Amino acid sequence: GRFTSYQNHVPALLSGRQDEWYRMADTLLTLAVSKGKEKAIKTGSEYLFSDMFALLELRSWNPQPMIFVNYVGDGEDWGPKVKSTDCATIRKFTVAIHMSHRAMDVLGLHINFR
Repeated sequence: GRFTSYQNHVPALLSGRQDEWYRMADTLLTLAVSKGKEKAIKTGSEYLFSDMFALLELRSWNPQPMIFVNYVGDGEDWGPKVKSTDCATIRKFTVAIHMSHRAMDVLGLHINFR
């Protein structure tokens, strides 16, 4: 099918036919070369332009070159107390849960102690 991101602009889970992957790889590389520094964040003397920033930029295009949906839950919503998590929160995780670095930090689970 058409290239799809399942956590809005966060590239936690992506899918598409082979030709869609090639098309999006070309789109992302073209975007990085043409607008990478402009859309990047500055970290000290370096610029950071990631796949997440690229997808965020693509969401602003009209028409959008891909499908953006939100079927992946954020790990920080899940939390360490999974048994006490309410049903409405659990329903957000219809496809997967993304345990990002940020979620682990918010939950107090430092990367060195996982």
